[in-house]
This record gives sequence, C-alpha cells and structure tokens, in this order.
Amino acid sequence: MEKKYRMIETNEMGEEIFIEYPEAFIIEKFTPLIERIEISKPKLLEPLKKLREEIGDEDFEKYFNTLLDIKKFENQMMITTDRNINRSIISRQFMNHIHKCFDVDTVRIVVQ
Repeated sequence: MEKKYRMIETNEMGEEIFIEYPEAFIIEKFTPLIERIEISKPKLLEPLKKLREEIGDEDFEKYFNTLLDIKKFENQMMITTDRNINRSIISRQFMNHIHKCFDVDTVRIVVQ
C-alpha cells in the first residue's frame, strides 16, 4: 500500500508536523466532545449541558469539550483526556460537579 505524508498541525514553535500514513487512512479534524456526544451518546448530552451550566462556558470549553471521550455505565464513569494537566485540574476542581450532573459514584480519569 502506498504511503503519503500529510501535514497534520503546527506546533507551539510554528513548525509543521508531518506524519506518514497509508493511503487508505482518512485524517479528520478534531471535533468538540459535545458534538460527538450528540451523535454517538445522546443519553449523556443533557448531563453534559448541565455540567456546562454549572462550571461556565470558559472552563467547559477548556477542560471538557476537548476530552477524547466519556463513558458511563450505571453509576460509574470514565473520562479520557490527552493531557495530564487537564486530568489533574478536572480531578481537583470539577469532580463534585461531575458526580452531581452525571449522577455517578465513581469517576476514573485516564490520559491517553
């Protein structure tokens, strides 16, 4: 399979980052969590909107709408983020809001 190179983003220093990938791969731009939840997990949309109201738009956009994924099963929740710092901030500042809005007892935050 033929491989191509494609620029995927620019880093903090203004350098372009290229990756090599097979032609069959499709690269999609990151979409905000709330848009993905609306399509794939509509049951979590209302609690997510409730969380946005509780913590405010600025913190929601910075720490939650950039999440890779959230999963809920009964009273347990798993949140996946791509940054350790976001994991720490969510754990420290927003855990009570998450428990309240999603009605969960256990929340696990993982960094991918």
